[in-house]
Order: sequence, then C-alpha cells, then structure tokens
Amino acid sequence: MTSSRRHQLGDLVDPVETCNSSGSRDDGSFSYIDISAVDQASKVISSARRIHFREAPSRARQLVRTGDVLVSTVRPNLNSVAMVPPSLHGSIASTGFCVLRARPALLHCDYLFHWVKSPVFIATMVQKATDASYPAVSDRTVMGSVLPLPHLSEQRRIADVLDRAEALQAKRRAAIAVLDTFVQSIFLELFGSERTILSNWPTRKLDELLAFLTSGSRGWAAHYANSGDLFLRI
Repeated sequence: MTSSRRHQLGDLVDPVETCNSSGSRDDGSFSYIDISAVDQASKVISSARRIHFREAPSRARQLVRTGDVLVSTVRPNLNSVAMVPPSLHGSIASTGFCVLRARPALLHCDYLFHWVKSPVFIATMVQKATDASYPAVSDRTVMGSVLPLPHLSEQRRIADVLDRAEALQAKRRAAIAVLDTFVQSIFLELFGSERTILSNWPTRKLDELLAFLTSGSRGWAAHYANSGDLFLRI
C-alpha cells in the first residue's frame, strides 16, 4: 500500500451515531458487540450477544452499520479489529472500539479494513499507546493516524488482492490442521492410545536402550552423520 498521497484517517470517515442504551426503559433487546466478541486471529465478530436494554452496560453506546470497521483501543498490540457484517447491521458497539465509517467517495471500507490490520498501523498504535500496565490509545490517536490513499479503483484492486491472499492463507491453515489430525489418526491406528501403549507394550527407560549418551554438543551430530548409527538429538 504505497502512494504519494497520505491523509489522516479522521478526514476520511464519517461520524457514528451514539445512544444511551443503558438508560433506556425499552423492554426490547439488541445485539451488543464488545471487545471479547472479536476473534483476534480471524478478525471477525464471532460472539456478539443479545442483551436487554435494561441490562445494557454503560459502554454500549455506538450504533454501527454494515461495513463499519471496529478498532479496539485497548491493547493495540493484539489488533482486535473487525468489520461489521450485514447480519449485525444496527447493532450497538462498545465505546472500547473506535468505529470507522469510511466515506464512500474517498475511502473503500475493504481497503480501510486491510489497512488497520497492517503492520504499519499496528506499530503506530503500539508506539503511541499509554499506560504500560494496560496499554491503550484514544479515538483521537486512531483518527490522527496517516494512511496512503490511492484512487478508489486502486483501493478496490489492492483490497481484492489482499482478500485472495488471506483466503489462501486460511486454506493453508485448514490443510495443516487436517494433516495434523490425519497424522494423529495414523499413529492411533498403528499403536493405539497412550493408555493402550502403556498397558500392552513393554516400556524401558531411554538410557537403558542407548549405547552412548552425549551432553548434547552439536559436534556429535557431525561425527555420527555418516556412520550409519542412529543419532537422537533434542
């Protein structure tokens, strides 16, 4: 994401409506998005909860729409960010988020979402965080951050490329998880569970089966490399 034009984030987003849900006498309920609702690994809102207005916490104040980008202002190193999906349009978010609503004529919401996940943005927030024991940044700090701003068409292209890259990464992680499960299944099929192994197979201490035991020096590995002997190194 490079460009000769750089702008403050606050100049590219619209203000977000607020409400005082905790003071409402309404008997209804709403979907509440707090920081714990965001999955830090996948960057999605995975556990928004339905609560009654009468039970609303004081932090439940920000009315969010589809495409809004939520940036947690606490522990910025964890990068708890997410985009509001259509299913949560009209939900209420905690004031623990800085809510970024991209101006459509200037900033594409997908490009914005990728930007707040970028190492540059994270490093900037970490650098500007206050309170070492509970690091946090203010909404003003988030809004004052600077980002490159190519033309809207280029923003869409960049976001599309990054979307595809993230999809490939997700498929790779899923494949590795399946492979790990497969290897474990093969092991269990060949040898049985840990309990089965201990009860049905003879056991010996490792040093009773070794002809020689070293102190762990790397030099021994080279010594045995071409000897044909088995060499186990931690």
